[in-house]
Amino acid sequence: YQWIFENGTPSFSTLQNPNVVYDTTGNFEVTLITGNQMGYDTLTRQHYVTVNPIPQLHLNADTLGICVGDTAVINATGAAAYYWQPGNNVLSAVYGALKVKPQISSSYSVYGTTNGCNSPIATIYVNKTKPSNDFLVILFFFKSEPGL
Repeated sequence: YQWIFENGTPSFSTLQNPNVVYDTTGNFEVTLITGNQMGYDTLTRQHYVTVNPIPQLHLNADTLGICVGDTAVINATGAAAYYWQPGNNVLSAVYGALKVKPQISSSYSVYGTTNGCNSPIATIYVNKTKPSNDFLVILFFFKSEPGL
């Protein structure tokens, strides 16, 4: 077996079933050359491997400050589907929108998927910041391994 992988790592392999990593998105060609005592044969497939981009999530809230008992809507965009890993007092989670009514400091996390690719987890924190029971929504993104 002689494999040739356009833009793959490794780009060449003699293993029967090689593992190949692609670092760029796009459609790539794969060539296989095999042989025996009767001769050699070459098979090339154009656009055989499709590498999709990892979704890039964006989070925002409908307000920057909320008081205890108030609600906030946290929106995620940048993917086809969203998977919330909510903290406290979630009223609803519909598609990319999470409606929350936190009574204490809370965090809400989400990851998105598009074409089978998972984004890193993004987290937004709602922290109690003043004795007057105000909360402040602070946006932080934490990168994790895709697919977690």
